[in-house]
Amino acid sequence: MDDAVGSADDATIPDDTDFRFRGQRGVLRRHATDDGVSQEGTSQDCASHENEDEYMAGALRARVTAAGPPGDGDNLLHLWRLPTRADGRRYSRPFRGIGKGKAPNTYCALRQSHALVLQCARCAALVDLQAARRRANAEHRRTFVAGDGCGSRSCSRNFRPGQHWRRQLTMAAALRDGQRVLVRWPACLEARAMWRANATNTNEAAERAVAGAKAPS
Repeated sequence: MDDAVGSADDATIPDDTDFRFRGQRGVLRRHATDDGVSQEGTSQDCASHENEDEYMAGALRARVTAAGPPGDGDNLLHLWRLPTRADGRRYSRPFRGIGKGKAPNTYCALRQSHALVLQCARCAALVDLQAARRRANAEHRRTFVAGDGCGSRSCSRNFRPGQHWRRQLTMAAALRDGQRVLVRWPACLEARAMWRANATNTNEAAERAVAGAKAPS
C-alpha cells in the first residue's frame, strides 16, 4: 500500500506562526470547542473566558497540524466549511427556503474547493483536490496516499492521454493566472486549513506538469 502523504507526524509549526487573532474568531472559537480543545465545556465558556486567546491558539494549532507539513514561504489558507445538519440544529437558518445547496456560504465553500490544486506525490502531475478526496473517500480512508485523484499513466488505471494532457494544460494555466491555488497535501481529508504554496513553487509545479504531460500523437 502507498504511504500516506501530508502526514501529521511530519508537520511542524513554523517559528513565525502568529497565534494572536485579528479575525475569524467565531469560526476558530467553534472549532476549538468542537475539537475538544476547550476543557471548560461549552462554546459559551470559550466565548466568555478571560483567556480566550488560549482557545484561539489551540484551534489554530489543530488546524496547522491537520494542514500537514508546509514548504518554505507557504501561507496558511483557511477553508470555508460546508454546513452540516448539526449546524442547522445549532444555529438559526436565515436562508431557509432558498433551495438546497444555494446558501452563500455553501457557494463559497464549493467555489474554493474546486480552485485548490495539489501536486501528485508520485509523478508530480497536477491534481484537483476534490478528485483526490473522492478517491480517498471511495476507499474509506481518512488520509491521502500517493496517486489519489491523479489521472496520469503511472497513477490511474483509466489513463486517457488526451484528457490528461488537456487537463494538465488547463490547470497549469489557471495556476499561472491566479484562478487556481497550489496547496500542500494535508494530513487528513477533514483539514480546515491548508498550506498555500509560494509563488516560486507554484510556477515550478505548473511548468513540470506541462513538461510531463505529453501531447497525444
